[in-house]
Amino acid sequence: MKPRACASALPRLALVLASPAASLAQSVNVDVGLNLTYPAPSDLHPGAAGQPGRWNEALPSAGTTALVALDDTPLAATLTATGGTALQSVANLVGAPLDVRELLADVSDPGASPALWSFDGLADGDYLVFTYAMAPDNLAFRTDVQVFGSPDGVATVGGAWSGAYVEGVTHARHRVRVQNASPIVVGVERAALPVVNYASVNGFQLVRLERVGAFCAGDGLDPAVTTPCPCGNVGGPGRGCANSVEPAGARLDWTGMPELDTLVLSIAGTPAAASCVWLQGDGPADVLFGDGVRCVGGALVRLASTSNVNGTGQFPEPGDPSISSRGAVVPGSGAAREYQTYYRNAAAAFCPPALVNVSNGVRVVW
Repeated sequence: MKPRACASALPRLALVLASPAASLAQSVNVDVGLNLTYPAPSDLHPGAAGQPGRWNEALPSAGTTALVALDDTPLAATLTATGGTALQSVANLVGAPLDVRELLADVSDPGASPALWSFDGLADGDYLVFTYAMAPDNLAFRTDVQVFGSPDGVATVGGAWSGAYVEGVTHARHRVRVQNASPIVVGVERAALPVVNYASVNGFQLVRLERVGAFCAGDGLDPAVTTPCPCGNVGGPGRGCANSVEPAGARLDWTGMPELDTLVLSIAGTPAAASCVWLQGDGPADVLFGDGVRCVGGALVRLASTSNVNGTGQFPEPGDPSISSRGAVVPGSGAAREYQTYYRNAAAAFCPPALVNVSNGVRVVW
């Protein structure tokens, strides 16, 4: 294998972008590389995260890039790299569309030592970090990617372009929480194998999750959920895994505002008189739970146990303590918590042997 060839870098002119939803104001797309033959992708290109918007352009060497949001609004956030050398190739991208080549063809090679990429100044909250780390020149090269503080550990990325973005081949995906203005730090380095190896950093997508928003869908479409429903019992869009009476699965929803302490969670789509446990967590998970998938992790709190009527229920009910009171969290504090409801589904012939299932989740930044 021949050593990688390098080239100089020049900036690219900015694109004009129509504004997406304001709720994505802290989400970021970044293309790393030369930006010569292969400039940043189109603002319409969603990448693996399904997130179209303005692609920032970060040079492959050490330095700091001021970041803009998906709607091109300047952020009080920067991306700083500790080092790297430019490479450009399409030898491993046969058949890739133009936007994919623009993202993956030009990279930063950290060399023999690890490189760090630090996102500073982002708003507190939970993020999904997509790190593109596919070698555009050789399908044998592998890159180890970690996001410090993420529960997901080190991911090894590399392989051949197969016609689509594939986790573990084109990119790594990590969950991480920003608290008290902590940075998101991504470490990249050569994997131990193959013996002759080079690492690559093609770009990043940071997806900030909402102040109050649904997550952990058992619909097979949620990119943040890697654990499939246990017996092919995929639910409807945005809902939990299918149960014995509702093929679309149970849906957890909400009304009210956390900062005013008026938040109410509601569930629908369970068996008629199902008993429910309302669960709070302070960290992410991605594990099988009965006939469903639990994404609430960390320190778990059982807020309440209730019984549904006609397959629906809520917490709190009139006269109950608030969610913040039961969960020992302060409204307006900016603390992030996740909520799911698991419920009795005593149909032994459905997806045996479990007799419980779980809704989708709701994430709240208090």
